[in-house]
Amino acid sequence: VGMENLLPEDVLVNILHRLAPRCLAISRCVCKPWRTIIDARCLLRVDLLPHLVGGIFINFHDLILSEFISRPSIGPTISGNFNYLPHNSIVRDHCNGLLLLDGYVDYPATQQYYVVNPATRQWVQLPPCPSSHPGMYSESMEYLVFDPRLSSQFENAVYCEAIEEQKFEWDSDSDNVIDINNRSNLTGYVTFLGFHPYKEVVFLSHTLTRGLACHLNTRKVQDMGNIRPKYYGTDMGIQPFIEGSFPYTPWLGEFPEDN
Repeated sequence: VGMENLLPEDVLVNILHRLAPRCLAISRCVCKPWRTIIDARCLLRVDLLPHLVGGIFINFHDLILSEFISRPSIGPTISGNFNYLPHNSIVRDHCNGLLLLDGYVDYPATQQYYVVNPATRQWVQLPPCPSSHPGMYSESMEYLVFDPRLSSQFENAVYCEAIEEQKFEWDSDSDNVIDINNRSNLTGYVTFLGFHPYKEVVFLSHTLTRGLACHLNTRKVQDMGNIRPKYYGTDMGIQPFIEGSFPYTPWLGEFPEDN
């Protein structure tokens, strides 16, 4: 006898409804009938969970702030302006509705990180990152980990890797040479912006001008409009390209006080 048959469905729903979100998410993985019941009764408050793409945050080279690209909507709009933070900040990562922002402080020269929920304008300041050992050079990448189905707590992770000096030798006998004399007129290019988290859709940028949504199942391409900031790349010395991009899924939950 399956576990779903040990109790009447109404009794099982009453029990599951009393569980905390984390325990409820774990129960959802027990078996397919339990998952069906939890989803059908909306016990996990799917209205609060991220389920659609509200826009894309894009970091353009030589711009100190992230650009937020979104389509017009008749509902409440979400702003990509973070003027409520203490310092100008740029997006470094996104996870399930929360953003990790890097705010550079000129004096004293330090980096300050924030976790922000643009949908509610809530934000918290993270403690300083540990400094590297004297005499050691390293590169680091910052990541944000958050799953509202399990908990409203988030985690910030920093991955560090020591830089190793590598020697490369060019072997002219074994290297291939590509003739590009007849390809000087091919100036267009495509930049990967990210995947849709819930659909078979990939977001692309065509030569920094058009945003494209490519539907993999139907092979259709949707034009999202111009994504290039006004006057970007017209100044001397600026090489226009995209450094990073983050498809954004709004989350309407609240930060816990003890995060």
